[in-house]
Amino acid sequence: IAPAVDGKPTKAAAVKHLLELPATEYKFGDTLRYRFVATDNRSLTGIDSQFGPQSTTGQVFTISFNDTAAAAAKTTQLWDELRKQLNALLAAQVSLRKQSDSLTPKITIEDARTQTTAIGTGQNRSRTPPPVR
Repeated sequence: IAPAVDGKPTKAAAVKHLLELPATEYKFGDTLRYRFVATDNRSLTGIDSQFGPQSTTGQVFTISFNDTAAAAAKTTQLWDELRKQLNALLAAQVSLRKQSDSLTPKITIEDARTQTTAIGTGQNRSRTPPPVR
């Protein structure tokens, strides 16, 4: 890195580097981790042999090689499954609501028990999560 215009050492610089990543060496599912090491041009070895250049490492960067089409298909499949489950839940709730419409203040206790038992059973089923696949 060249000195600044005023001749003083440069305090900051932006460096661009193209990483060569041949397709033959990587496949979907691979992960590449890298980081940069910066070394200054300090040269004070005339004062002490340990006062040579200094190095520091930067943060670790990660590149994941993913098949975006497969990831999109999986996401679509998950959304479709969720939509299917939510529609089934909604249909069950609508059915239960329709069953409860028949309840009126004039209903006998025995009739209420008969109708609400079926409704309660349906509500309990709607609260039970589906089996995990």
